Amino acid sequence: MKRLLAIPVLILAACGSSQMATSANDAERYIRQANTAFSTGMRTGDIDAVVNSYTADAMLMPPNMPAAHGTSGIRTAWTGFTSPFSNVDLTLTTDDVSQSGDLAVETGRYIVQLTPKGTTAPVTDNGKYVVVWKKSDGRWRIFRDIFNSDLPVAH
Repeated sequence: MKRLLAIPVLILAACGSSQMATSANDAERYIRQANTAFSTGMRTGDIDAVVNSYTADAMLMPPNMPAAHGTSGIRTAWTGFTSPFSNVDLTLTTDDVSQSGDLAVETGRYIVQLTPKGTTAPVTDNGKYVVVWKKSDGRWRIFRDIFNSDLPVAH
């Protein structure tokens, strides 16, 4: 009798694991697509598209700046960051996505080429990031965002 009960338990456990893996794959797929849209928004100067990637209660933690809170703070931070440049060419590479319920954590790398206004020579930076994504209303949005450069500090 105990053996017969063990079989349904194992089957249910296997189904549950499979469903969780599918959900994680769905989050990762969505996050990769969202990163492409985010990069496109940066490249085209569409700050609305960038800001709409975040939850209303999100926090952006850029290097060498105070944290930006909420939609208006994040809009101000990204506008201030991009305004000195005529071109912002950002590439995001997702290395890992881990999901638990309506939260997912993404780690990755970035490369950005920034062309200061009035010049044609871009400045390149590369680094890493950690983003916490939150699912609400069926959509994954950025809840916490922190990144920093791999380049040494200029003296």
